[in-house]
Amino acid sequence: MARTRKIYVYECPSLYPGYVKIGETTRDDVEERIWEQFPQHPRHMGKPFNLLYECNAETSNGLYKTDKDVHVYLMKRGVRREKEWFQCTIAQA
Repeated sequence: MARTRKIYVYECPSLYPGYVKIGETTRDDVEERIWEQFPQHPRHMGKPFNLLYECNAETSNGLYKTDKDVHVYLMKRGVRREKEWFQCTIAQA
């Protein structure tokens, strides 16, 4: 069975205040994927991130958007970038 590709947006105010990270995964549980990006953070200390948005990456015509598509879109609009983090609102992302 094919896995559904998802695009997600999260923030980590303690590391990048005012920025969001846009990623993609085929995992059913997006938060599990995000946790992989924090291997040194003990889970009993609570989440160091806030998942703001997730959606199916398939478009109405059956094609898929990727996180890179969103990154390019934001960069073309002059959104400030710090490595993989973007200084924008969830609405912009």
